[in-house]
Amino acid sequence: LPSKTFNIITLSDAPFERSISLVKKNVKGTDDASLEGLESSVKALGGRFSYLSLFIDKIRGGKKPSEALNELVTRAKFEILKLAFGDNTEDAKSIPWSDIQFWAIMKRLANNGILSYEEIKSSPFFKDDDTPIREMEDSDLILIVQSDDKITNIIKPGNQLYRVAFQQICSVELFKANMELKTYKYLYNFVFEKIKRYEEELQLLGKSLIRQDGKWLWVLGNDNQVPITIKERVDFLLGRIHKCHIKAAKYQEEIDKWSKVIEINGKNVEKKEQLT
Repeated sequence: LPSKTFNIITLSDAPFERSISLVKKNVKGTDDASLEGLESSVKALGGRFSYLSLFIDKIRGGKKPSEALNELVTRAKFEILKLAFGDNTEDAKSIPWSDIQFWAIMKRLANNGILSYEEIKSSPFFKDDDTPIREMEDSDLILIVQSDDKITNIIKPGNQLYRVAFQQICSVELFKANMELKTYKYLYNFVFEKIKRYEEELQLLGKSLIRQDGKWLWVLGNDNQVPITIKERVDFLLGRIHKCHIKAAKYQEEIDKWSKVIEINGKNVEKKEQLT
């Protein structure tokens, strides 16, 4: 059907106005005093019908809106942790993305609610391979949608409730510290792999100079006797190595910082155990 035009319908959560209308209609008759904070809770919950139905059932069962929301957020956190990180080490091996890949996305969505698809795809965590990102979307953890320019894409939480759950997960200090430590160790190793490649190329260039002139002219600074193309490449590589060392130093600072946070948290846990 080459001449046929297909219309694609994108299904999305209901807007707030429809969501709050649905909830109010279904909790009618409930004591007004027990419905305090209803609108703010529905706004945090989002417009997914399955969550709204559970929310309504909990309020009908005597829960306050904030209590019903908290229970649903807790449930969402368990869902996310199981789906994104696995219950244990063996379980995590079957997940088609790494823990730091999902962490890189989750912490940005927790802070901003949206994330540039192209930016995260080209980051050191994904290296232009969007397969793990697509797998996350298939698991309903995230949503990939077109941005306003209709050219680039943005990433959103799988649903509004997940945004709240992301924020709460990211606020757990020890969990955050462990993930940040893993992240910066990865970045540190990533940048040193770059340095290693640059140094290997410098060695190859050095060997080519020895064969031409019998000595390391560029090391001695005798630029006039070095082929200009080789000199430019050497300068470029040395500049890259310098930048990588600056990044590595920053990553090491973060590694030291988060290691300290984990150490302090560990001591606090030990003290609590001793007191009990």
